[in-house]
Amino acid sequence: MQKRVTKPSLVQKLKLASSLVSNKNYEDALKIYKRLQYEFDDSFTYDKAEIYRNVGTCYYFLKQPEKAITAYEKSLAFLPEQDSSIFNMLGYLYYWQNSDKSLEYYITAMEKAPNINNFLMLAQMISRSHYYPPKKAKETIEKFVDIFRPQILQNDKPYQYNPKDFKAKKKLKIGYLSSDLYTHAMMSFMLPIFENHDQNKFDIRSEE
Repeated sequence: MQKRVTKPSLVQKLKLASSLVSNKNYEDALKIYKRLQYEFDDSFTYDKAEIYRNVGTCYYFLKQPEKAITAYEKSLAFLPEQDSSIFNMLGYLYYWQNSDKSLEYYITAMEKAPNINNFLMLAQMISRSHYYPPKKAKETIEKFVDIFRPQILQNDKPYQYNPKDFKAKKKLKIGYLSSDLYTHAMMSFMLPIFENHDQNKFDIRSEE
């Protein structure tokens, strides 16, 4: 069982600092947390981890990413087994600084909580990183798809087409969402596809 702070004065300070974070008063919260770091020893691993985690959150919203990273990693040093959100945050913070570290944290987040949101964040990091040329990005994402597909889909039934679900005269709606429409070279390849959709069968929408 984890050792927890029970001294009333310290508990009150922890609650006050947490309340300040909830109310987006990050600078005042930091002042309290910095004092609290020295008011009880490191054997209170849970409380120390929570303090540094909240310190990281304060620094993140105060736009000091390097200090946020340091605080979040100190939190993990005290309590390695935390939920996926802290690993997601570290993956995001390392994105522009260290691609390997970013990927490492995103993978851990995915392992802890194999859900579609975590997978999309992981895939986005890989596909947008200059460390991953297109072929390597494709192969890496496919590897993670193979690893995590059973966990993500274990509670989801695969879609089965049933003609009775659709009215015979109802148009099928197709949407295209891309940053490469209008003046981008990609549009020259897509335009014939758009032009050759049967307007009597399909309702086409596009957004940039």
